[in-house]
Amino acid sequence: MKLFAAGIGLAIAAAAAPVVFAASAHADPEPNACLVIVNNTPSNVSITVNNPSFAGTNWTVSPWANTILTYHNKAIITTGGDWNINGPTGSWSYDPNLNDSAWGCNGSWVFTIN
Repeated sequence: MKLFAAGIGLAIAAAAAPVVFAASAHADPEPNACLVIVNNTPSNVSITVNNPSFAGTNWTVSPWANTILTYHNKAIITTGGDWNINGPTGSWSYDPNLNDSAWGCNGSWVFTIN
């Protein structure tokens, strides 16, 4: 799958770190994709998803953790194929096989914070 930059406003917010905006990244639209955060830092990361379904909801990702974001014990899934979140710089990738059987996702967008 070919990745290319697109204006979907993807970024992530970290606790106790300056907020900068990650470059937008997107592959071909992937409806029903889940969101995974990989925190490769020694600090907690606070994630806010800018979506009316999750308005006001924050997730804390522990240091050195690989976490699928859930809401009421279900994976959060994008209906439009993109994510709009705030935070520090990192890298985006799409894995079409990640979390499909475990969570019912059509693959997952993975944001890695180093």
